[in-house]
Amino acid sequence: MVEVFKTNVNSTEKAKDLIAYIHQLYPEYQANFDLTDCDKILRIYFSGEVNIDGLINIVKQQGFLASVLEDEIIAIAARHTNNHSESQWILSA
Repeated sequence: MVEVFKTNVNSTEKAKDLIAYIHQLYPEYQANFDLTDCDKILRIYFSGEVNIDGLINIVKQQGFLASVLEDEIIAIAARHTNNHSESQWILSA
């Protein structure tokens, strides 16, 4: 399953820190940010159900906001960010 969150994370360094923190608490999750998207997207990949409330709380604990993007918005965002040469992806290790 993939969950996509709109955030207000505004720097590569903070995004990397958040990914590391997410992996400490949820080592089975894979996470990445797309900071070039207007919604500062955080994507969480997991074979099961993602703990949405837990992820939102993690982001809030670090001083940022996060909310789940609905499926219709995700489809639009995916079309706009499909060109990887124009997107900055911050991938998990």
